[in-house]
Amino acid sequence: MTINNLYISESTKDNWEEDVLGEDQLASGESMTITFSGHEACTWDLMVKDEDGEGVFWRGIDLCETAKVILTCDKEKCWAELE
Repeated sequence: MTINNLYISESTKDNWEEDVLGEDQLASGESMTITFSGHEACTWDLMVKDEDGEGVFWRGIDLCETAKVILTCDKEKCWAELE
């Protein structure tokens, strides 16, 4: 699955922040590093969208305790592994 949009927002916020990818895409098998600094919050929500605008989201990811988020999708669902 190609990711066209990637949104990361503090769990306490009512809206998604800007698209982290901007005009870029993240193709299947590719990875990227996102660094968080200057934030006191640990709990974040993450949403990805494909080229059709279909979205999948995860709520309450503790990014103070998580160094890596691995997203995997098959034909039926997507899931996140936290390391």
